[in-house]
Amino acid sequence: MIGPVPSVGAPDGRERLHSPRSAIRSPARGRVTGITGPLIGRSPLYRRLTAVAVVGALATSSAALFAAPASAARDTGLFGSQSPTYDGVYRQGLSITALDGAGRTIPRSAVSWLLKQQCGNGSFTAYRADTSRRCDKPDPESYTGQDTNATAMATMALLSAGKSKAASRAFDYLLAQQRSDGGLPWFRGGASDSNSTGLFLAAAHGFRLEKAERGQVRAAKRWLASVQLRCTAPVGQRGLLQFQAGTDAPDALGSAQAALGLLTALPVVDDPATGSSVRCDGSQEVGSTSLTEGLLHALARDLKAGRGLLPSSFDPEQPDITSSANAAMALAAAQHRKDVLRTAVKALKKAAPDYVLTNGKTAAGSTATLLLAADAAGADPARFGGLDLVQSLLGTLR
Repeated sequence: MIGPVPSVGAPDGRERLHSPRSAIRSPARGRVTGITGPLIGRSPLYRRLTAVAVVGALATSSAALFAAPASAARDTGLFGSQSPTYDGVYRQGLSITALDGAGRTIPRSAVSWLLKQQCGNGSFTAYRADTSRRCDKPDPESYTGQDTNATAMATMALLSAGKSKAASRAFDYLLAQQRSDGGLPWFRGGASDSNSTGLFLAAAHGFRLEKAERGQVRAAKRWLASVQLRCTAPVGQRGLLQFQAGTDAPDALGSAQAALGLLTALPVVDDPATGSSVRCDGSQEVGSTSLTEGLLHALARDLKAGRGLLPSSFDPEQPDITSSANAAMALAAAQHRKDVLRTAVKALKKAAPDYVLTNGKTAAGSTATLLLAADAAGADPARFGGLDLVQSLLGTLR
């Protein structure tokens, strides 16, 4: 892993901090030194999951259950043979940042595909089958239109590809989506949620922010702190985040992606931090531990308890590979609990052969997620659970 490298200002005046790793790391290196559980019930998240298979939209693999569309010929440059309907832009962003992190050349066709998906206002939708049409407006009821998750991931990918102007336009859209409570929703008009806010913070790491923008980042962090489970929660849940305010239950993906956003962009860079359990004194409801410290401690605690994997927020008896990979990235960025990180990497390697396949075909989003994790943890991506992650990912390029 490397730290942020100052670069020239973006064309619109905002200076970016992220430089493509492929420009400063040799693609020839065989071993690099340096990666997406919500609530059950009648919550808004449960409705969105059942409505549009959001596991695919956020975790990048489940949407692959759908067959590839007839328009696949127009998707030259897209990673993954599965339907991009619910996760096309998101998995493309993961794939581009993963290749950047591994020091590999990003295919021009992949960058071109992503640029064509950008809407006129800088945002992105999950996927536009017809890029000649105007983008649909965000609709939090049908979970369609321009969304913050796709836009945040695309922002980081565009920075990896050296497309700073397009990235800056995308980030401007994200800034405009912040709610009065400080958090960000998945779709404009919806409630703030922890994983969308975490992805916004991750994208923000790529820029040298202006004063007002730094204020927005601080507001987003305050919102995350407001949904952290602390002294009034059971001891085993303390430090984790709720998906949305008032749900009073921990969310694996929201916690992992928020931790990632508090520390780094994608691909992961070092930002040393410590973890500490939420300390509660008597009748305290909040305690004295900071947001990041409490969250890192909780993720490490749960990864250790799960032998390297976080439990699914749907079914605690089942592991959540995507959330676990994101949590591992956060620990790697913080350089916290390296013993737990090693256990997590070992578990991810064991899960990899099944995790990267959907209907017998390699899923780009899942493969890219593991490649990002391998890069962050210093593992060899060419020997990850019997897979060569770079070659497997490149092999999905249309």
